[in-house]
Amino acid sequence: MCGCDPPDLLSIISDIANIVMAFAGFALAFYVFVYQRRKDRESDRLQWFKDLIVTPNTPAIYSFFDRVTTIATDLSSPTLTDLRKSQILNDLKNECAVFRRTFVVLLRSVDSNMEKEIITNCIDQFLDNITQAAFDPNINLSNEAEFEAHVFMTLTHSRNYLLSRLFKFSG
Repeated sequence: MCGCDPPDLLSIISDIANIVMAFAGFALAFYVFVYQRRKDRESDRLQWFKDLIVTPNTPAIYSFFDRVTTIATDLSSPTLTDLRKSQILNDLKNECAVFRRTFVVLLRSVDSNMEKEIITNCIDQFLDNITQAAFDPNINLSNEAEFEAHVFMTLTHSRNYLLSRLFKFSG
């Protein structure tokens, strides 16, 4: 035989099991601590993004889209000259430039890719599409349906892209 009393063998097995359980508990506690700390850091970063960038600029975002909509509505006039179209497009470009300087540039401090995506997929694409529609002889922007399709939907897409991109930011 092994020369051990059965109670001594059970005692040794019990001590080993206690050590294994204590180690597993310690490892689990460490994992939870590290995971929670990382989660808190991400949550803090998201809260700072919301508090410092999004919340104070929400009125400016909506105001920008309201101003751009008002300016773009002038493109629906049936008697527009090319000179007047150029003036309207310059007004839109100026509004977009101000919006970039006052809001979009702030995004660089948080996520430079988000800034670039918003410039490319929101502002630049909006201006390109409106410019093409304004000077395309096959598009009659004084027709309500065509104005809706080429101007209003482009504007709506840009606004929705911006808002969804801000919403998807995860820190």
